[in-house]
Formats: sequence, structure tokens, C-alpha cells
Amino acid sequence: MVARTTGVTTSVEVAPRSASFGPGALLGPLGGAIDASLNENAGAFQIRFVKG
Repeated sequence: MVARTTGVTTSVEVAPRSASFGPGALLGPLGGAIDASLNENAGAFQIRFVKG
């Protein structure tokens, strides 16, 4: 997705979070729940806005 606002182009980058891979891979849904309870930025993916 690309958005333009007042001459600035911003892209949205969606990528897997490497920090969430371990708990989810080792413990499945339970690991995901534990990761979510311990980490404010839990989830399988991260979104980053890139100006360019």
C-alpha cells in the first residue's frame, strides 16, 4: 500500500516478527498467548511505515 500526503509518499511494509516465532513454534497457540501476556508488541506480524 502506498499513500501520498502533501508530496510525501509513504509505503506500508508488513513482515513477520522474528521475536514472536520462538514461543509460537515451540508451544503453538499457548506460546502465542504467553507471548501476548508478556510483550506489549505481541503478534505474528509487524507493520512499518516507510517514507520515501
